[in-house]
Amino acid sequence: MRLRRDIIVKICVLASSSSGNSAFIRTERTRILVDAGLSKRDLLARLAAIEEQCETLDAILITHEHSDHVSGLVTIARHFQAPIFITRLTAPTPTIYRT
Repeated sequence: MRLRRDIIVKICVLASSSSGNSAFIRTERTRILVDAGLSKRDLLARLAAIEEQCETLDAILITHEHSDHVSGLVTIARHFQAPIFITRLTAPTPTIYRT
């Protein structure tokens, strides 16, 4: 009998500190970035370290408005086409919304 080694859920904490928070969640069909507290350069490097790419993101989820969770969001949102899920009160300005 052969055991399957498929990934069910992959969760990687990319950063967790007062200077930046971000996590990556992957299932077989979905890739989500949770929080964007890193610069685009740092985010790309940390995703590459876990053999993932920003271009494959299906969504970005922002948990709350603290700068260590959103500081890289505007730059990341401009560069990548993933939809952003964020509450109205968390969004600091309309510039990060997509129409």
